[in-house]
Order: sequence, then structure tokens, then C-alpha cells
Amino acid sequence: MLILVTLAALLLATLGLCAVRTAPVVARWLALLAAVAFAVVGSLADRTEGREVAPRLGSAKLGGTSAAERTRMLAAAARSGPRADELTLVWEPSERQVPDVVLLADQPRSAVTPSLGARAVAPAGLPFAPGDVRIRAATRLLVGRPAMFEVEVVGLTGTLAAEVLVTDGVDAGYRDSIQVSAQATAVAFTPARAGSWTVSLQIVCGEHRVNASGAFVVEEPSEVLVVDSGGVVAAALRAQGERVRESAGWPMDWREHDRIVLGRVLPRDQQAALARAVDDGTGLFVLAAAFGDDGSPLREILPVQPLPKQPRSGDGEGIGAGAGSEAGQESDGAPPQPDAAKPPAEQVQEDPPEAPPPTKEPTPPRQPEAVGDTQGAKPVSKDPIEVDRHSVAMVLIVDRSGSMGDTLNNGLTKMSYAKTSALRTALALDVGDRVGVVSFGNRKEARVELPMTDALDDATIQDHIEKLTFHNEYTFLLSAVQRAHEMLRAERMAVKHVVVITDGEFRDQSQALRREAFLMRSKGKITLSIISMIDSLTQPGFKVRAQQLADEGRGLFLTTSNPSKVPVIVSSEVSRALSRVGRKPRGPGDRGDGPGQDQPTDPPEEPKPDKPDPDPVEDPPKPDEPEDDPEDDPEPAAAPEDAPSLTVRAVTDSPLLVPEPDEWPSLGSAVRSVAPLEARVLLVAGDEGWPLLAFANRGLGRVGAFAAELDGEDGREFRSAQAFPAWIAQWLAATTAADEAGEARDVHEVGEVLPPTTVPADIRWLTAVSGQPVVQISPEDVASPAGKRVVEQVAEWAPWLVVALLMLAIGERVASSFALRRGRS
Repeated sequence: MLILVTLAALLLATLGLCAVRTAPVVARWLALLAAVAFAVVGSLADRTEGREVAPRLGSAKLGGTSAAERTRMLAAAARSGPRADELTLVWEPSERQVPDVVLLADQPRSAVTPSLGARAVAPAGLPFAPGDVRIRAATRLLVGRPAMFEVEVVGLTGTLAAEVLVTDGVDAGYRDSIQVSAQATAVAFTPARAGSWTVSLQIVCGEHRVNASGAFVVEEPSEVLVVDSGGVVAAALRAQGERVRESAGWPMDWREHDRIVLGRVLPRDQQAALARAVDDGTGLFVLAAAFGDDGSPLREILPVQPLPKQPRSGDGEGIGAGAGSEAGQESDGAPPQPDAAKPPAEQVQEDPPEAPPPTKEPTPPRQPEAVGDTQGAKPVSKDPIEVDRHSVAMVLIVDRSGSMGDTLNNGLTKMSYAKTSALRTALALDVGDRVGVVSFGNRKEARVELPMTDALDDATIQDHIEKLTFHNEYTFLLSAVQRAHEMLRAERMAVKHVVVITDGEFRDQSQALRREAFLMRSKGKITLSIISMIDSLTQPGFKVRAQQLADEGRGLFLTTSNPSKVPVIVSSEVSRALSRVGRKPRGPGDRGDGPGQDQPTDPPEEPKPDKPDPDPVEDPPKPDEPEDDPEDDPEPAAAPEDAPSLTVRAVTDSPLLVPEPDEWPSLGSAVRSVAPLEARVLLVAGDEGWPLLAFANRGLGRVGAFAAELDGEDGREFRSAQAFPAWIAQWLAATTAADEAGEARDVHEVGEVLPPTTVPADIRWLTAVSGQPVVQISPEDVASPAGKRVVEQVAEWAPWLVVALLMLAIGERVASSFALRRGRS
């Protein structure tokens, strides 16, 4: 408007000068210049200039609902009073480490276009918050007992270095450096005294330290009740610092103890009461002498099931088996009684299915001549024959990936042990059983290496297994499990079992594998176990997924870091499968004429039942005394040293076997037994792999069993081992595992970040408030505060314009006067 007025005034002045011609030319030009100067100055617009200003601040604590956050933000913006395009949200920690948002007014606009008129600036933060740290007590915290914490950081990708300190305020207790991640990291220590303890964790993340701490209470350990007259187990437990109450008889107040070691047979009513207590959470470790009679209540909860005693007595195996079968079965003194008490499954093993066995004494020998006689045979029924009811069909799924060809220290490969396992599986099966082999590698490329074949067709089995080899492939298991399911679906066997042998982590989706295992179990009655060769690089997540798959298939997940143990573990799985139909593995060279006839030499030796089984074991020591008299005869003196013993082997890697010796001590005898599928077998004895040390969950409690005598000469070598007290203490502690798992709790209470910085929750809050991505830069990098001011140029030039006009007016007056005087003259 000012410009228009100025132009109008200039136009009028020009017209006036043209109309009035009394003034001289110089005066008129000076007046015209004055008008033009006013027009130029009036046309100038105001300008703006930047200047340093002090920022106006307003703060708002984050948290709560989104509406509450925005309300607090608007109130802070009103207090700081900035224009919308000059607002920046800056994160700063408060004294209590609660993130605040500081609003800076008069900030320059950044390159980021704010959707709500403001941008958010925060320093580079941590990938997790102190509240994401979990410190869980995974075991009961007792004085002198190994305790374990699990440390994990929820949502953390990768690993970070950390240091953990556990102390009671008196001494350091335990300090160690660990690596933390989203997977649980175990921290084990042994509390030295009862009372209040603290655990502190410091995680290093760049230039920041995340401190997390918690408190817990350590209690005195409960007293262990040991009911055993031998005293070996009680002494071993005392050597490990356990509080032991030793009793030769069953005490009246036994219910006050949550851990019991049983080494003597109890009456049936007391066994039933003890079984109910185990179901309610009591831990029980049973020695062989306490197994009791067949059908007793304690037998129902044992993780091993003793087999009926063999009537024959031979050398070699008979010594170990005979002596072992007597352990805990003193009531079965006479040979005729075990035969009468044998279950139907065992009777089928000894007699042809066409004719029922006699129920009389086994003294009259059977008539083997009638086994091959077909006269008088009945027509074949459409129903499943007796062989099907006691036969087993097994499929071995073998990993053929490239790592299976790795050469071990002994010059063999992992694949060679897998092939040995397949051959041993076929050798352990008998008439009517069938076996197959499937290999897996690339996705959807499972290959049937051995179709379902009669277990006695040794030539075909060996020919197909020898062709099994490794390739440069991956480990996709799903298609192999589906192929095994198809192979076993058509089989009419009593037991159908799948065993997976691998050294790598499955690449398939665990959900698809678990669904296939569920379908196999629910529709085909097919069970599945997994045997994995692991190493230090094996991810904990794989073990969890494999255990879930085995649980879905009602089988076991067994691991070993020693590939040479794989054949032994597979043989143990075969024994477990056969035990479901009351059978045992076929011995070398055996050829039964029916399922379960693993020892065809039994009928010729049945006329010798009048000689008890223990006689072969006790005979070698008896002639020792007369043979020792002639000192000049070395041969009789060497005879007693050759007493047979049972080799003990570990079938899986477990902390309960630490320290694991290079060779386990042997035993003079062990109980001939099998293990239910739900049991976890750690040690086996003898060439047939009888379960020696096994555990199983029973209700809320857990039961462990050692199927051999530790007293006397038979257990001398075992109890003489230096690590024997540690083994016994660990085995007893494992019986309370089910109860301890339910007590796992998070002891983490407080945490802080030093120096303070943002965490993921802060970034989420700032994003929600500002409505745009957060700019993560250092607070020092935020531009210095600056503002704007308007410069009014007309007002600035006004004084000089007045001076110029006066000068012009004076000049015009002088010029006009001079012109008039000249004109008059």
C-alpha cells in the first residue's frame, strides 16, 4: 500500500512541475529528484536477519497412554512458546533415569519434514533396556549344593560381553566373564553359606555399561534319607557335603524327607505309599537290591524294568546275567518260580505260536521236533498272526550331508559309524522284524537307501547299507520323516519306531516336523527318537527344537560329542523298542524261529533248571582256596583273576556323568533289564546294553535307578573310582530336577545404564509423539540455538530522508531567488 501511495504522489509531483513553469529548470529538476527519492525509499520492503537467541525450554515425561503423552507434549510446547516449524524434541535423562523430552524453541528446521510440526532428536541408544535382562534361578538355592542361574537378554541380536558377580557381602563368592544373548546362558556356582545373597550383572555395550542386579536367599539343604545297610552310598554323599540320615530300616517319619535313597526291599504297602509320595514330588533313587518282585508297586515307577531270570546257566554271559538277575530278587530263589511268573510276552518268545506253552515245571523238555511239522495246522486266519503282535519295524533316517564325511582322529568318518549303527540294528532284530533306511540332505530329496526288508536278510541289508555315502548337501529332514512315515504306515507290527542319526541342525521349520511327528504317533502309532552328534558350535536353539520333536514323537533326544558312541546309542534304542513287546536284542549268531527267540539254544539247556543261576558266579571263588596252597603252580592262581565282568558304557553326554572317565569301571553283575521309552538312560552294562543308570519323571517327582549292587566284590571297581562320590551326589540331585524346574524365578530387580542413553522404548515413545522417525545423533551435534528478527528499512532511512529534503528545499529556494533577480534585472 505504501508503494502505491508513493507512486501516486510521484505522478502528481511530475504533473505539477510540468504545469507550473514559473520556476527555473534547475529548481524543477531538484524537486523531481526529491520525489523520486521518496518513491525509491517507499518501495523498499522490510528484511529479516538471523540472530543468536536463548532457547526456551519445556519438558514432558514420557509414558502412559498415547493421549496422555501428547497432552503433556502440547503443554510443554505452550510453555516454551515456539512456532511450530521451529520446534525440536530432544531426549534427555532425568535424575531417576526416566527419559524426558526437552522442547527447544527457536530451533532451525532440519532436512526432515516433521509431520506434526516438530522433529525428534535422540542420542544413539542401546539395543535393549535394563528391564529386558532376565536373571533366573533355575535350581533350588541350597548351601553346598550346585546352583545355576540362567541369564538372557530379551530381543538381543548377537552376543555381548558381560561380567557376573554372586556374593553374600562377606566374600566374592563367584565372579566370571560370560557372553549374553537372547538364548539363556548358564551360570553355575555353589553357595558357601545360608542367608541373603546378591547377583550383579554388568553388560558391556560400546561405551555404555548396563548394570542389572537382584537378590535371593540361600537355604540349608534338606536331609537325605538313605535306607541301605551297605553304607556305601551314605558315605559317598557325606563326602560331598550332604546332610545324610542313614537308617537300616524304614523309619516312621520318612515323609519329612524330600529325597530318599532306597537300598532294601520294602513291603508292598510301604512301596505303594512311597510311589504316591513320588507322584507328589518326592525324589527317589533306587539301588538294585530294592527293585522288589515282579508286580510290586515300586516296579511300576522304576525307570528300568527287570527281566525274568534266565533258567539256563552258561559261561560268559550267564555269569553276568545270572548274578545280575539276582540283585533285588532274592524272593525268586527256586528256578521253577520265574518260569511260572513269566508274562505272556516272554512265553511267546520260548514256544511256537501254534501251540500254547505248558504251565508245568520246565523239567520236561519241549519237543522241538514239532516246530517244523505242518500236519494238523489250521488255515491261516485273516487276523494278525502272533508274530505281528511281537514284531518290530524300524526305520533309520541317516544324515548324508557333507559334514558326515569329516575324518575323525581315528581315521574313520561319522558316516562309517552311522552305517555300523544300521547294520547292528538289523543284527539285533529277529524273525518277523523288518528294517529300512532313509537318507536326507537337500530339501525334498529324501532317498530310500533300504526298503522295508526282513531283518534276517543279511546279504540284502549289507549290500544296501554299504552303498550309503555322504554328499555335499544340506540337512533338510522333513521329507525323510515323511518317507519313513509312508514306509511304516503299511507295516502291521506291534512296534514301529524311527531313529534319526545326524550331526547337523535341521533346516526345516520345526512346526512342520512336529506336526509330522504328531501324525505318525496319533494315526500310525509310530514313535520317533533323535540321535545327534554335537560339538561346541551346536546352537542351544537346535537342542530345544530337537527335544520338542522327540517329545512329539514320544521318543528320546540323545546327544553325544563322540561319534564312536553312536552305534551303542542306536543299540540301546533297539533294545528299548524290543522291550515294548517283552523281547531283547538278538545275540550274535542267533537265529530264532519266532519273534523274541533271541537265544535258540535255550531248549537244549532247559533240562538244567535244578542248578540255580548264582552257582556259576560263586563257583570260581570257591576253588580259589585249595588252588592257592601249592605256591609253585601259577595256573590255578590265575584262574580266579579271570572272573567275568560286565563292561559299562555311556550312551549319551550328560552333566550327570561328569567327570566322565576314559573307561567306565566294570561290574561283576547287573540286573538284566529294559527301559521304558519315557526313561532317559545314561549308562548301560554288558554286551546286550542292559540299562544301568536311568531316570524318569513320575508325576511331580523323579525316580533314578542303578541296576547293580555297589556293595561286595561285584561293585568294588566302581566304588573305588575317585569320582564315585561326585557321581552319586549328582545322580541323587537329579531326582529333584522336576521339582526344581517349577521353582525357576526371575531374581532381577533393578537396572541402570551408565552413561545414560536411550533404549528401544524411548525411541518408540519419541516416534509416537513426533509422528516421524527419530534422528539419532549426539546432543552436541544439535545446531546451536538461533532466531529471526525483522529489519524495517523505511524507519531506518527516515532521518536521512528528512535531511535530504531540507537540502533539496534550500537548494530550490536559492535557485529560484537567483532566477527571479536575474529576471527582474
